[in-house]
Amino acid sequence: MNLKKIEVIKITKEELVKGLTYLGMAYNKKYTEQECSQHYEFLKEYNYATFVEAIKKIIKTSKFLPKIADLIEIMENNIFRKKYEILDFMYEQGYFKYCEFGEITPLKEKENYDKATYWLENDNCPSWLERDIKKYYKMMTQNLLVNKEQKLLESGEK
Repeated sequence: MNLKKIEVIKITKEELVKGLTYLGMAYNKKYTEQECSQHYEFLKEYNYATFVEAIKKIIKTSKFLPKIADLIEIMENNIFRKKYEILDFMYEQGYFKYCEFGEITPLKEKENYDKATYWLENDNCPSWLERDIKKYYKMMTQNLLVNKEQKLLESGEK
């Protein structure tokens, strides 16, 4: 599956080494400089957060040290899942509720959402939808930060 990445900031070599060190601690493995370079060659298109998420999942679920392909598979699945979360957020925000002629019926809104989901599943997302997904991704992460901040403030008031 060749998905376009949501992530904008790519992992640095230092971040990759930090992540591999963390992974290595769980499996009693020290990565050589050559191994780190090889991993970086294949993983440099991903961001650090996606990489760390994959490492944590592997540590929780696998008894064996992962291959590069295992890391890539988990990161691709995480990106794919994240796009669905973004589509859901877009739906909640009313993105599919309007067209150039104004507000549409709830049935048509659901059809638009289903069409976007279909495009995503078939790796056939139009460029305008990819742009909107990236825009809503930023909105969604900003929303999550604001909510987290509010919860911290509320817990401090108690």
